[in-house]
Amino acid sequence: MKTRRPLTLAVLALLLAFWMSAAFCTPYSAIDDLQWGLEEGLHWWLEAIPNGRYAGNMFSVVLCRWPAAKLLIMGPSMFLIPTLAAWLAVRGNRRGFLPALLFCHAAVLTVPLGMWQTIYGWVAGFSIYGLSTLFFLIWLLALRRAEEERSRPWLWAVPLFSLTLALGMFVENLTLLLLGACLILAFCSLGDRALRPPFLACLLGAVLAAIPMLFNGVVLEVLDSGSAIQHMRELSFSPEEGLAAALAQIAGQYFTQLLPFPLSSGLCAVLPLALLTACAYWNGPLRPLSMLGVLPLIFSLLAVQAGSWEAPGLPVLAVLCWLTPVPALLVQRESWRIRWGRLLLYLSAPLSLLPLALTTTTGFRVSFFPVVMLIAAAADSALPLLRRPASAALSAAGLALLLLLWSGLLTRNLACTQLREQLIQEAIQTGQDTLYLPTGLSRYETCYPRNPWFDETADAFRRFYRLPEGITLVVLWGGSFEAWPDIPPEIWENRVAYLPYVDFEPLLPY
Repeated sequence: MKTRRPLTLAVLALLLAFWMSAAFCTPYSAIDDLQWGLEEGLHWWLEAIPNGRYAGNMFSVVLCRWPAAKLLIMGPSMFLIPTLAAWLAVRGNRRGFLPALLFCHAAVLTVPLGMWQTIYGWVAGFSIYGLSTLFFLIWLLALRRAEEERSRPWLWAVPLFSLTLALGMFVENLTLLLLGACLILAFCSLGDRALRPPFLACLLGAVLAAIPMLFNGVVLEVLDSGSAIQHMRELSFSPEEGLAAALAQIAGQYFTQLLPFPLSSGLCAVLPLALLTACAYWNGPLRPLSMLGVLPLIFSLLAVQAGSWEAPGLPVLAVLCWLTPVPALLVQRESWRIRWGRLLLYLSAPLSLLPLALTTTTGFRVSFFPVVMLIAAAADSALPLLRRPASAALSAAGLALLLLLWSGLLTRNLACTQLREQLIQEAIQTGQDTLYLPTGLSRYETCYPRNPWFDETADAFRRFYRLPEGITLVVLWGGSFEAWPDIPPEIWENRVAYLPYVDFEPLLPY
């Protein structure tokens, strides 16, 4: 016990240093980070254009306008996501915190490069999808604390109302998940006077957040015309075909696209779900069924072998993987309070994807929240196993290996960013009429696309970095950073030049 606390603090310090360095190494993406950092970004936020994500868009403006804010908000937030997931799992038991901490950070670091790029490597993306996940974890911890104290219900009502209101204005699918969760809380509080004020305050906050989130330009345009933002948001069903057909198409989108995708994203979802399933059955009266924990692993192997998770039968197996832990979580030998809490934590992962079935939206960025919830639920169910010395050592070894791997990629990414910043400053100081932008190989790039990809984004690039208006941007694609300053002929032949261009309307955020 005397050595546990210093060891835990040392691990926390190491992990915080890593995540701070990750935030420092993250450049601004040309997808829409640059626009959020300019005047149009402030206009988008204040005027709710094109959506009502007031909380998420506020962080996009702040993080993209001030690099210091990017470092001081993104770094600690990246660190807190797996740390709070571990704290949520141990339920105040400090003796189990270090093993859970090692597991949660290691599990988060198994995310594939594509998910890292769209969450940690995209500042505006992290403002929406990363911070909403962090706020949800904080909300769950606050609820637990309010339920445990019970003595000062009105004291908890105000902060929970504020937290729920803010959480509800990050991203639409979590708004609906939060609204459903608050309805359950309000129903449970009807017979408990001590919980009624904070839980009803949560419901009020969720309802008020849902109004601007669900009645804004993008949502209304999608419902009216079927698509919005140049077809980046589209309905998954055709209203003209009738209710039955629409429900079938929505169910098809959910079960064949949204549920399989996180499990196809590598170990970050497959291993936690396998561990959760095995430990949930092992800790209850149905121990022989713990072997069902191999199902997610079988799904992953079959998907790799087939080259696609959409191969025949695999979507059905994915749904089965999601359903399998539910009976085990219900019949465990613990109080109903713990059982229901554990089950709802787990169900928040697949249910967060359900509202997205109304549209064709899928991908890494919307899979991050369910992955983190799976990790937290797995740490909760597997805590007795994780506390064993062999398991803790395995988590520590895996975490150390992953830290080294990502540190190497981030260092390489930072070197490319520093070279580009040097070239930008030289172009400004010497008044050059052409700026060359080298780019690293895609398999090493931890950031979302850093290059302009058409004239409008090239203009935003000039304005963001205060380049001369008449400068031409020449993008040198993958491998040019590694070869700089000697550019191979094949890379030079594929260069893209963006001449000054001003006759356009500012782009809307992605």
